[in-house]
Amino acid sequence: MASIRRRGDSWRVLWRLGGSRTGPQQSVTFANEKFARKAKQIAEAHAHTLSRQEVRAAVLGVKYEPPEMVAEKKEPPTVAEFATRWLDSRTRITPGTKANYRRQLDNEILPALGHLPVDDVSGTDVANLINKLRVGRTNATVTRYYAVIHALFRFAKKEKLIDDNPAGRTDFIRDLVSHDDAAIEDTHCYLEKWEYRRIRDRAAADASPLIEFLAGTGARWGEATAVPVKAVTVTVDEDGKPTGGGVAINRAWKRDGAGGWYVGTTKGRRKRLVPFAALVAAAVHPLLKGRQKGDLLFPAPEGGRLDHGNWLERRWEPAIVAAMRCDEHPPPMRGSRIG
Repeated sequence: MASIRRRGDSWRVLWRLGGSRTGPQQSVTFANEKFARKAKQIAEAHAHTLSRQEVRAAVLGVKYEPPEMVAEKKEPPTVAEFATRWLDSRTRITPGTKANYRRQLDNEILPALGHLPVDDVSGTDVANLINKLRVGRTNATVTRYYAVIHALFRFAKKEKLIDDNPAGRTDFIRDLVSHDDAAIEDTHCYLEKWEYRRIRDRAAADASPLIEFLAGTGARWGEATAVPVKAVTVTVDEDGKPTGGGVAINRAWKRDGAGGWYVGTTKGRRKRLVPFAALVAAAVHPLLKGRQKGDLLFPAPEGGRLDHGNWLERRWEPAIVAAMRCDEHPPPMRGSRIG
């Protein structure tokens, strides 16, 4: 006898090929209970002599070309087995992105789903994992995990291992924050112009040009710190005063997956020419003088890539602290200097 097992929002039909206890186990999974019951009826009506592929084709009403040796056909891979196959098939991602996907799989996704056959994962399984991931993480982080799960099963569907994507059976919507999470998720701080200028003016002299450039161009950190001198154009008036200019943003720093960095394409491969006003032109114009075309516009003090964490700690955060001090009523000393 064929049997039906419900798992979350999917139904799996199981039987032994040939009807004997020693026959190869066959299984077929549907998101629709009606289809599952129809599959059970078809398997039993043919005395369990049909393979899983034949039963699926009969239920869906499609033509089936039988293989030469149905009995030797392998069972679907587990999610863990298929995840490696999927990751190895990616050809349009950077080494750093591939390494991030591997970490996401190994840290959270495979411990929860890896043991299941790829065609036995239900929408409920995915939803339970998403709910677990939401604890202590921002919605943006959860969205990144969801994107990996969705892409993994989308590839399984293309490989004809499953009928539909179980990630699509959840009610998760990318980057959508529920109402009661709004206060937690909204961590952005938007400055008024006077606030920004106050911070900029109190930053170290070598930090001000980069601050002005980031604010005036809207470039991401990885893009701004990868800009070469040759990508910047500054216009000047007859007195040599900068009046404006532009920058070609077509590259950014990327992780190589082994803890290092390399210069690659911008996010989404968005190459663009960004004009900027006189304030940005005045800030970057001195940085162009006496430099080679391939030099970084904003290098680290010792040369090479400018580290984001170090710059925040040594330049941006001290500027914030200085901007918070009242010029007319500075806070009193809380002790005497030692030494």
